[in-house]
This record gives sequence, structure tokens and C-alpha cells, in this order.
Amino acid sequence: MIAQTELRRKRRALGEYSRWQFAILAFAGLFFVLPVGGAVTFFAHTLGEGLRTGSIDLPLSLLRAGVSGVMLFVAFVAGSRTVQGSGTIDRSAGILTAVPHRDAVAGLLLTECVLFLGVATLPTLAVATAFATGASAPVSVVPIIAAVFALIIGGLALGYPIGLVVKLAFARSSFLARYKSIIGVLVFVAYFAVVSSNSLNSALAPVIGVLEASPIGWLVDLGFIGAPSVSANTLRAAGGIGTVLIGVPLLVGLSTVLAERLWYADPVQPSDDDADGTSTSANGSSARGTSAGGEAPTTTSRTPPLSERVFGGVVSWPVLRIAQKNWLRARRAPLKLWYAAYPLLLVGFQIGPLLNAGQVPEWLVLYIAACGAWMTGAAFALNPLGDEGAVLPLTLTSGVSGRTYLAGMVLSGVTPGVPITVVATIGLGVLSPLGMIEIAALAVLGAILCAGASVLAAGIGTLYPKFEESRITRNRSAVRPSIVAFLVYTIGLLAIGIPGVVAQVPVIPRALGGLGTALLSGLPDVIAQAPGLLTDLAGAIETTPSAPAIGAGVTALLAAGVALLATRRVVRTYEGYTIDQGIQQ
Repeated sequence: MIAQTELRRKRRALGEYSRWQFAILAFAGLFFVLPVGGAVTFFAHTLGEGLRTGSIDLPLSLLRAGVSGVMLFVAFVAGSRTVQGSGTIDRSAGILTAVPHRDAVAGLLLTECVLFLGVATLPTLAVATAFATGASAPVSVVPIIAAVFALIIGGLALGYPIGLVVKLAFARSSFLARYKSIIGVLVFVAYFAVVSSNSLNSALAPVIGVLEASPIGWLVDLGFIGAPSVSANTLRAAGGIGTVLIGVPLLVGLSTVLAERLWYADPVQPSDDDADGTSTSANGSSARGTSAGGEAPTTTSRTPPLSERVFGGVVSWPVLRIAQKNWLRARRAPLKLWYAAYPLLLVGFQIGPLLNAGQVPEWLVLYIAACGAWMTGAAFALNPLGDEGAVLPLTLTSGVSGRTYLAGMVLSGVTPGVPITVVATIGLGVLSPLGMIEIAALAVLGAILCAGASVLAAGIGTLYPKFEESRITRNRSAVRPSIVAFLVYTIGLLAIGIPGVVAQVPVIPRALGGLGTALLSGLPDVIAQAPGLLTDLAGAIETTPSAPAIGAGVTALLAAGVALLATRRVVRTYEGYTIDQGIQQ
């Protein structure tokens, strides 16, 4: 019954996906899943045919290591899902008083098993059939399916208690509970760094070696029973399936014990203080409260936070409070800002190999400078009205002016964005063929774009606000900027940065000029000679030592002009906004 209820909930949750999310899934299925599935199926048929003709010698030891890696991947996915939500029961107070916790664990594990096997059944059947057809051994279909299913069930049974251990650690440790968001970000960054540096195989090699020598790797022998030209060991095959049959009940029992300790214990509280570090007095008022007029906070014996020590007396207190609010939200819910890292993910897996090669290309330094500026504006200012959520009426009636609100938004992004962008640009620039003057010019260009991007993002965000929540993970939703705001903001930032970018990398207009000349060669001279202007521009830039400074100056002027227009837009929209207007949108 528990499994049926959970499966019904997951089926209904599909209806909460937006059209954009379904479009993305369809695109991924059409251009990634189907080609990969077709390639794997073709490889399986070729492997079976090669074994039948004797042209392929199958290395079973290598396949045992591969099978161990697949099981680790299944365990990783299962453990991640357990941490994210499948290790917790909805309405646990009612369910745990009606059924024993061991039944609840069995129901959740059965749900996960149905989901995992449901996803793997069709691909496994296709691969097994293709292999059996190529090998002319129809009997091979059953052992392959049995081996794959045993591998998935074993990985699921291993990953589930690992996920429960992680959840139990965060439920029992106040330190982990308080900084779980930051820890999650650090774990993701560490994983991304390991993968991008091509050291994942080295990190997993000892674990895979142990699993290869264990009976888990013997599932390969089970899968190739009946296949021609393969010396599959029947005893090893029996040992592999026997290991799964014995190990799965033991791991389920371990999951039951861990779930009992997790579900029946009260989780620790992160801290007696507020999450933003403000202590509360006996009457519940904040010890660092700010009056409605925006005066400086009252003096206490507690050391003020770093933001107040740095910006106190530099910016007004209302501006600083808006920035502190945004930083606090980001610290509490960093997943909400994952969209700001999308441009970085596009080249993340190339950074490691490039660094290992000993030299960073010029385009990567330029990309990081522009990427840092894009992230600076998108993180906090691209949806200023929608980010307020339920407290938008309070924000609009708080007496804070539009300029103050915009200044707080800009301070939120510029404070972390400018130093990170400048340091990253200089750090990669030192490893590139660029000279010191070019590196300094790129760093200045990145800082200028960061400031301009924050104001531009706020203007675009008020023009295309979004108030509806979007699904971030399987069980988390948040308000994110609209797709239109993303596109318009990206195009606007590129337009602002074109002078500085072209002045830094003259190869861009030269390449565009050459491409235009090739495409327009058959047209009249007035049109065909137009791309030559780009080539002449590239030559002028290369022979002008001050070209980078001139380009950065033009970009700064464009950024200032766009910032002025965006400021007017934000102030006018903020101070004239009504709640009825938001409801209609």
C-alpha cells in the first residue's frame, strides 16, 4: 500500500512540470538519449556478432571492473535520491503510528525498485535482444536481463542505507544541520573539480578494484552464460547472484535500523541564534535591529558581522539591509541560484584538461571575464520583484525608495562578483599567452561588465518579472527568472561588452570578416566588400597599443548609458507597482 501511494504521488507530480520542462526533456530524449541508446544497442549487436565469428576476444576482467563501476553509479544515484527525499516519509506521524517502520522502509525500497527497474527495463531488453541476435544465441537474453536487474537491485540496496547515514548525520549534528547548504555546495564543487580534472578514475580506482575482486564482478559471468566464445564460469555466476540474494536482505535490515533511528528521533536545532547570526533578546526582538527610518543598528557587546564592518558608514543602512537579506537567502537556499552557474558549466569540463596541458587559451580568459559578469547580474537582480515572494507587499510599503532598493540589489551581486571575476580572470590570464597589460585590461573589463550587468539585470527583471515557482530538484521548487528575461539580459550584456571584447581579441572581427567574405563572394561589390571592414578593423586594433583601453572605455560608456535607462525603469516600476498588477501578470 505504501509503495502504491508513493508511485501514485510520483505519477501526479509529473503534472506539475511546465511546458518548458517537458520541452527540455523531449529535446534531451531526441538528441541525447535516443542516439546514445542506439549506439549502445548497435555496439551490443556488433559484440555478439564478433563473439559468434570469433573476431572479438572478450576481456572478462575488464568487464568485471566496468560492472563494479555501474553498481557504484547506481548506488550513488540511489543514495542521492535518499538524501533528497526518498529516505523520508510524507506525513510520517500518521504512517508510523499505523504501520511498523520496517513496513514503511520496505514500501519505500519497493517504490525505488519499481522506478529504477522501470527506467532500465526497455534499454536492457533492447541491448539483450541485439546481443542475442548478433550472437545467434536467443538463450542469452535471460542471463543478461537477470544480471542487469541483479546489479540494479544490489546498487539500490547499497545506496539507500548510505543515504540514510548521511541524513542521520545531519539530523544528529547541529554543525552539519546549520551549514548543510554550504556543505552541499562544497561537495558539488569538489565533485565538479574532480570530474573536470580527469581524476575521477584515479579516485574510484581503489574502490572499483575491491569490487572487481569481490563476487559482485562475477555477475559478468552470469550475463554471458550461453554466449559463444566466452568462457563464463558457472560457479562464479552462481556466486554473483548468491551474493546479491544474501547481501540485499542484510542491507535492507541495515536500512531498517538506520530508518528507525532517523524517523523516531527529534532532529537537532542548528543554533539558538538566528540563521543570519543575529542574537535575540529576552523579549524576542533582534539585538541588531534597524529602525524604520534606517538608522544604524544599536550597539551590543556582540561583534557585528563582516558586512557591517566593511560597509558600515560607506553605504546607507537600508541599502546594506537589502544586500544582507539577499546574501542570507543565498546562504539558506543556494540551490535557488544554480541557474546563475549555467554558463560556467558549459566549459567546466574543459578547464581541467586545459590546466593539465600547461597553458590556458586566450578565449577561455575572455569567457571567464564575461561569464563572471553574467553571473554577477543574474544571481540577485534578474527577478527583483518575483524574488520577494509573499513579502512583496511589505517591501513595497516599507518606505524604501526605488533607488535604495536597486542599490541594495547591485551591492548584493557586485560585492562577491567583482572580486571573484577579477581574481579568476587574472589567475587564468597568468597561465595564458596574454601579456600583463592585456590581462589587466581584461580584469578591468570584467569589473565594468559586472557593475553594468547588475543594473541591466534589474531593469530587464522588472520588465519581465516571474512570480510562479519552478521545480529545481525532485522535491524542491523556487521562483526563478523567466526565460525571456534570460534571453534579453544575455543579448543586452553581449551588446554592451562587444567593444571591449573586440578590442581584446581582434581575431573575432577577422574571423567574421573572412566568413562574410566567403558567404558574400558572389554578390555585388557593394555588399561583398562590406565584410572587409571587419578585417580592416582587426588590423587597426592589432596595430594600436591603446586599443584595449579604448575598447574598455567604450564599453564603460555603454554600460553607464544602459545603467541610467535601467535605473529609471526600476525606480518607476518599483514605486508605481501595485499588487493587482502582479496578479494580472
